[in-house]
Amino acid sequence: KIIPVDEISCFYSENKIVYAQTTERNYPTEFTLEELENNLDENQFFRVNRQFIINLNFIKNIHTSPVYKVEMQYQPNGKITVSRERVRKFKEWISK
Repeated sequence: KIIPVDEISCFYSENKIVYAQTTERNYPTEFTLEELENNLDENQFFRVNRQFIINLNFIKNIHTSPVYKVEMQYQPNGKITVSRERVRKFKEWISK
């Protein structure tokens, strides 16, 4: 199935499979997170940690204390932690 990128809230890796999460459900992909990170629009998508690439348009809330966590409109499980190494770049990306 071909899914428009604008309908994907995030990509995530679980058990060595990368999934695309949409408003309806998740779909397994044939890509690695590294391939997606290199090919997606960096103004719309950001890799927050080793497991997740998120879509700016689906961010519901950002929690900043004690660590940065992102709450998405549609996501597989709970809040997504922004890795410490990526917090500075995440702040720059979110403020564009």
